[in-house]
Amino acid sequence: MLAQNPQIGQLRLKEIDLSRFPVSSIPNLEAVQLQQFEGWMNSFVKGIPGLGQVPLGSMPNPIAELGSLVMRIDQVYGPAEAQRNNTISGSDVQGFSVPCAETDCAYVELDDLENAGRSARGRLEGKQWISGKYQEVQGGWGVLQSVNGGREPTGRLPFGSAFKVVVMEPDETTDTVDTALFFRFCANALGCTPYFIGPVPFFTYKVNALMFVGDLSDQRAAAASQPTGASQESGSSRTGAGNQNEGNPCSLDGSSQPVSAQSMQGIDLNALAESIASIESAGSGGYQAVGVHTCADGGSNCGRGLGRYQFMSYNPYAVQLIAAKPGGQGFLNRIGQGYQPTEAELFQFFPPADQDRAFMADLANKIQVTRGQIDPTTGQPFTGDRLLERVAQKHFGGDYSRVDGGSSDALGRLSLRDYGRTAVTRYRNGGNGTLTCAPSATRTTANASGTKSNDTTSNSGTPGQVTGKLTNPVPDFPVTSEFGSRSSPCASCSSNHAGIDIGALIGTPVRAADGGKVLYAGWLSGYGKTMIVEHANGRMTLYAHLDSMDVSTGTAVRQGQAIARSGQSGLGTGPHLHFEVIEGATPGNWRSGSSINPRQRVQF
Repeated sequence: MLAQNPQIGQLRLKEIDLSRFPVSSIPNLEAVQLQQFEGWMNSFVKGIPGLGQVPLGSMPNPIAELGSLVMRIDQVYGPAEAQRNNTISGSDVQGFSVPCAETDCAYVELDDLENAGRSARGRLEGKQWISGKYQEVQGGWGVLQSVNGGREPTGRLPFGSAFKVVVMEPDETTDTVDTALFFRFCANALGCTPYFIGPVPFFTYKVNALMFVGDLSDQRAAAASQPTGASQESGSSRTGAGNQNEGNPCSLDGSSQPVSAQSMQGIDLNALAESIASIESAGSGGYQAVGVHTCADGGSNCGRGLGRYQFMSYNPYAVQLIAAKPGGQGFLNRIGQGYQPTEAELFQFFPPADQDRAFMADLANKIQVTRGQIDPTTGQPFTGDRLLERVAQKHFGGDYSRVDGGSSDALGRLSLRDYGRTAVTRYRNGGNGTLTCAPSATRTTANASGTKSNDTTSNSGTPGQVTGKLTNPVPDFPVTSEFGSRSSPCASCSSNHAGIDIGALIGTPVRAADGGKVLYAGWLSGYGKTMIVEHANGRMTLYAHLDSMDVSTGTAVRQGQAIARSGQSGLGTGPHLHFEVIEGATPGNWRSGSSINPRQRVQF
């Protein structure tokens, strides 16, 4: 027919009367991916035929209990409650201790498994699970995060990421509470929506009944589909959170304890990964970055740098993860021949979580091999900064590149030698990631203008000395957002503001509000690069959306010392410093405290 009527083959579908044809008559329609249809995201989940008959065990995300903690329902409270801060509810984006600062804080108060009325108070006494009917939190990631305005009901993920358990309506008159399940939609290339599909009725509980709450530690790493940084944010795996080592927390000769869960031979893999990523991803798109096509090893290996670390597509670790996916080997073959993948293809075949996994595995292997090699400069095995330099050089130029060579990549950015030195400098100074080793009290740092300054000259007191009075961390800048309830300034920004925003410019020195010790320095989900300083008597201060950090976890700081540089990392509408004052916290656990209005303690 087409041979006799060639003009028909040139018609567009919209030019043909299709009203008499069923959709099922279109050949191979069932093989077309959903995201290829224009406007597919505006369709309703309830319109999917047969979805209600699909068992939970057949859902894409498997169900598995996270932790084993069961608690007793002590009391139920209606929406007349307000200012609840001892919470165990939230999201895998904001964490699971999101306070309810507004009114309408209906909640369930939980307790240890003890007899009602027992006078002894355990560490779990009075934990609050806020009602998701009344409180919303940030959720989702990637392109799909914008669905439902990036909001989802507060709750918990005790069964993993398959669904979210939400407390709905606590009824004080009957001492009962209903719970429900909420679901979300995920696509490899597009991320995940918030948990907004629901409510599906779950259990109804009465006071003194037992309730499964799962693991009370931060569930983001175990439950979220979002990579770093989330989280993360990130609460992500690259944060190295919670290190309490005093003084210098690490050395590169392997003689001291690792500073995070992912460390090797005294090297913090998370921090080294952040340092390299800050070089590779500068202005190139992070996890979405695609490098130029290049060939190595005499033309036997051709491909492109992929993602945040510009990990070569022919690297065995990348190949293993990509080729395991349907169509993955063909994807690699096309890249090897010069094809430039789209962002959607990159996220389909090499999503952020896989980028992190492959790079960390490769990094660990490079460290192990390089430690057994001889440094031609010293005649001794690679150790200390030289080990770090050489590992970074291998990432940049390949395992067999010349030590301290002058050659560069196709873009002519840095030589091998300079690349290694830059990576070590950022590893030491926190240029774009978690710091690993505490610098000396008089460490010289670069200020926003690029000149050198010694921060100790303008500081008062001795490192760690607590005055009990807080000062403005970035004086001479205006407050742009107050503590408490507010209209959400962006789609994924909180409407329950736990601190004060100060309109500091990028690179502005951020000074410790009081003396103390750095409890945490790293990425914290929507807060971006965050530093928390522990003072005394349960008081801590939090500094978020930083551009860089000048001191590391475990470092003793003095009041007024420049500890970081202001920026716009994480979620937000522009450059500023988010400053929180936390009180009533147990030592080493900032989440156990409550955020108060900083104006109660600081003159702005």
